[in-house]
Amino acid sequence: MDTRSIAATYKNGGFLTPGTSLSYAKSDVKESYHPAIYENSVLNFYNHPEPEIEIKLGPGISDWPDFSPLKNHLLLKVSYYSPKDITTDDLLPSGEVSALRSHPKELANYTLMNVDAAYAHRAAAYLEEIQTIPLPETMDKNQISFGTVIVTQTMGDGSSREQAVSSQRILGGLGNIASSYATQRYLRNMVNYGVLPLLHEHPERFQEGTLLYFSDIRDSIHIGYSVVSAVDLSTGEHHVFTLPPLSTRERALLLAGGLISYEKNTLHLDQNKKTR
Repeated sequence: MDTRSIAATYKNGGFLTPGTSLSYAKSDVKESYHPAIYENSVLNFYNHPEPEIEIKLGPGISDWPDFSPLKNHLLLKVSYYSPKDITTDDLLPSGEVSALRSHPKELANYTLMNVDAAYAHRAAAYLEEIQTIPLPETMDKNQISFGTVIVTQTMGDGSSREQAVSSQRILGGLGNIASSYATQRYLRNMVNYGVLPLLHEHPERFQEGTLLYFSDIRDSIHIGYSVVSAVDLSTGEHHVFTLPPLSTRERALLLAGGLISYEKNTLHLDQNKKTR
């Protein structure tokens, strides 16, 4: 229909014309499908993985890093705060950077590049730092997920590029804090990469460097709570956050560390069942 509309518009001197106004003769050419062409050009390991086969990646391609499941507790350090709204173009520039979409690890280095050129380096440093800070003896580091969090007012307006979230995740982002999220699509992308969509009416309270400890966060998400709490380790102040409505599957994705980890685990369980 698009082709017919373009042809009809051209025939009508450039005035926008629907394709239904243009008659055409149907072709007698018979179409056929040859599955061998697809089978010979695509590696299809779904439901029958062959890890012994090495896939050679070109210089512009990298595999996804492993995203670990969410542990019982969560420690987040605010790696960036903005009093203004943050769009997906702010999170990850469009244009030439998109050429790196098959190299997610390299692409992550451009996170927030247009608003904070030092962000990628600082986020990596923060992630390393919080894993070595002294904690009370009552906190078992083996039971804690460590990550960073971006804070703003409204977040996620703009295009639906999932790389705007995946790049945060690769740099250690395990959550975002905002007063609202602009689109459902952005929210879904967060869930698909295991990034917690935390809501707070006053995000300005969480400036860069703030340390937030969420106790029993895994149980809260698993049970289906819509409210989670955290303590600021610097001030001792307690804060309450809400989660947007999440389905049972979406909560499972957050617990698994994202869609990739969830599917890997599901496939592994299926394979174990088949071998029994």
